[in-house]
Amino acid sequence: MTGGKQKAKKRSLRRGKVNRKHKDTLFRYIFKNKEELLSLYNALSGKTYDDPAQLEITTLENVIYIHMKNDVSFLVDNELNLYEHQSSFNPNMPLRGLFYLSVLYRELVEESRLYSTRRIPLPTPHYVVFYNGVQDMPDYRELRLSEAFLHSGQKPDVEVVAHMYNINYGHNQELMEKCHKLWEYSYFMERLRQYQKTETSLERAVQRAVSDCVGQGILKEILEKERAAVMGFILEEFDQKGYEKVIREDGYLEGVEAGIAQGLEVGITQGLEAGIAQGLEQGEQQSKREMILNMFVNGISMEQIVQITRMPEEEIRKIVEK
Repeated sequence: MTGGKQKAKKRSLRRGKVNRKHKDTLFRYIFKNKEELLSLYNALSGKTYDDPAQLEITTLENVIYIHMKNDVSFLVDNELNLYEHQSSFNPNMPLRGLFYLSVLYRELVEESRLYSTRRIPLPTPHYVVFYNGVQDMPDYRELRLSEAFLHSGQKPDVEVVAHMYNINYGHNQELMEKCHKLWEYSYFMERLRQYQKTETSLERAVQRAVSDCVGQGILKEILEKERAAVMGFILEEFDQKGYEKVIREDGYLEGVEAGIAQGLEVGITQGLEAGIAQGLEQGEQQSKREMILNMFVNGISMEQIVQITRMPEEEIRKIVEK
């Protein structure tokens, strides 16, 4: 068995321990294509590579540890590029990047070489997050692992930087001009959100967005050939119960913190208790608002939102319109 085959076998054995498959998203489906991925890489890096064969895909295809996966990762010109797509803001992306990159490097480096007296050359990592959620975000933002460290004033021995680009329609125009397929994806998602405001279900909104974009030649080849798959990608991206739980917990936590701060300002036990109670109420209201907006954006019908939140439809519509 050749050295290359031995390495491939070892990688296969390590990956064989994982038994849950990665679910595709529309973004990931588009940029699994090497030509489109190379175009995106060139747009970000300012380089002009024209041979997709120069890319070596290293994407983690399976769920590892706590649902760990990455959308696209690849090697090119001694660089290890990790691309993630996020439909909601997540300040923990640098930590996730640390986990991803450690697994990717483990795949690339034979364990026995760690004991060598010679330094192991490593491809330089680049970690990019593409954001298209409904929360207002700047065109570009850096998220750093060190921001989460408890002793923030000290210089850390480990750092991971996630370069977050807002790819909502109307943002990062220069990047969109350089990578037209990214612009097409952004436009399609914008049309989908617009139709969600008038349609009663996500399925109908997706159907209209697909027909609209195909008529304009936007993502035409993918949408025509893979219409059913695209429907599946979008419908599976929203885990309603899991998201509701996280948002509710986050809302309460923020409410408790706000309440404690208010109570401490009063400086007496009664004020603290009253502040916490008010904070909890504010946290619950905030969590409901965020939950409603995200359910609406992800195509949950008004009738279903009313049933889930037990709020009057008129109140829900006011939140959405605002």
